[in-house]
Amino acid sequence: MALANDMSRGFVLASHCMSCHGPEGKSPGVIPSINGKDASYIKEKLNAFKNEEEESTVMNRLAKGYTREEITIISEYFAKITQ
Repeated sequence: MALANDMSRGFVLASHCMSCHGPEGKSPGVIPSINGKDASYIKEKLNAFKNEEEESTVMNRLAKGYTREEITIISEYFAKITQ
């Protein structure tokens, strides 16, 4: 998939994630990669951060900014690009 040409809503929302988790969710450093994770895993983690069921320095604040629909879109986007 040519990410540079993908202007879907999923890409736009997921691009915020890529600034830390790396292009296509492949983290080059200590931040966990989300590449290869299925949509249900990503959705579960984002909702846990949103609901403060899991703690993180940054992710709790970021996840609270997304609607449930946007979390689903982000999760499905990453699952699609990393297959």
